[in-house]
Amino acid sequence: MDIIKENIVMILVILFGVASSAYNWFEESAKKKKNTERKAREKEESRARMAKAAEEEKIKIRKEKNAEDKKLLEHMPSKLSELTPIVSEVVNGYDFSECLESIQLVDLSDGEIILREYSERLKLDYRRGISAYIRSSHSDFPFNEEVVRDNYNVLLDKAEDIGARAIAKKIGFNFVGDEQNRLDRTDRQSLRKTKKWED
Repeated sequence: MDIIKENIVMILVILFGVASSAYNWFEESAKKKKNTERKAREKEESRARMAKAAEEEKIKIRKEKNAEDKKLLEHMPSKLSELTPIVSEVVNGYDFSECLESIQLVDLSDGEIILREYSERLKLDYRRGISAYIRSSHSDFPFNEEVVRDNYNVLLDKAEDIGARAIAKKIGFNFVGDEQNRLDRTDRQSLRKTKKWED
């Protein structure tokens, strides 16, 4: 009987030991899982913080660049009141009698084309005029900046349009100002009264 009791006690001790080991194993596994999940969460949070910081830095740099670009563009004749005197000075430096003779031989719509062609020939002069305007307020202006080049091209296109009108005015033509920007036919009639149109 004592032997049976001893065996039972031994079995219970063994079972307890197995149960204890199993519990410890499960507890350790749970801890490892929690640690793994915590590290993964911390890594993800760290990655998110870094991404946010990087995005904020990009926004900061972009804002600073925009502010710098804005300051640069302030030195350019972006307003019509600044650009038109430059164009007028260029146009006034040339004689357009040949342009007048050409326009007198074509239709009004073709006359507009001729005016723009003559204005396009002055593109280099417009560029020089714009550059001189800029250098008058910024001697070391960064002309190679992308925003400057883009705005320069826009200004040159505007200058060519204004130049065509300035040439038209100089030779006695006026744009009607409607959406087609057609030349005024009354100006064509007045030209016929000049010596060029007399028999």
